[in-house]
Amino acid sequence: AGRRRLEQTDATMLDCREELEGEYAEMLTRVGSLLDGEDDFVSAMATVACELHHAFEHYNWTGFYRSDGKSMLLVGPYQGSHGCLRIPFGKGVCGVAASSKVTQFVSDVHSFPGHIACSSRYLLNRHSKLGMTTFGD
Repeated sequence: AGRRRLEQTDATMLDCREELEGEYAEMLTRVGSLLDGEDDFVSAMATVACELHHAFEHYNWTGFYRSDGKSMLLVGPYQGSHGCLRIPFGKGVCGVAASSKVTQFVSDVHSFPGHIACSSRYLLNRHSKLGMTTFGD
């Protein structure tokens, strides 16, 4: 019986993953259409943040930080609760992603050494975070 439950759980997780992949694919198509011909980087970031945030109800903060060209991230376009206005490279999930140039996926931000709680909402619940670096010309 335990093995059957495990197989059912695996099948359910696969169904959820396939559904989520489909939702991301639909969102990417929408974003592609919205950004077609757009050449303003800030407008593009604002559009992506909005589309991601409203496409997935479990997101409570969706947005971008921009590098000051030295050693600081500055909050960019975002949706949701407060973002930190400035994050030093190497601090918190986003700062570590920026300094290491490696995507950081953290399933529980409270267990991340040096996590920065930009909003009091982060103090109340367990949250995951994805910090990615992007590079522009």
